[in-house]
Amino acid sequence: MGVNVWSNLLTDPRTPESLLQDLHSMEQQRVALNMQISLVHTIGRQAAECAEKMAQSDAVYTGRLQQISQSSGTTPHTQKES
Repeated sequence: MGVNVWSNLLTDPRTPESLLQDLHSMEQQRVALNMQISLVHTIGRQAAECAEKMAQSDAVYTGRLQQISQSSGTTPHTQKES
């Protein structure tokens, strides 16, 4: 939609020539901003997925340590630092 609207405005003979450079600059900025927003959104989604996977791995690890502790009656040694 964005490029088409801009393109129609730029090619319309009623658009003053004095606005062409500013309209072009604004369109370039709009495209760059959309890309930046998209990247931030993607990074945020990836971070959330990573956090979920880390939590899942912690849960499995903790569960296994509890299993060992219950079967041996001792506290298992862990190398994990919090």
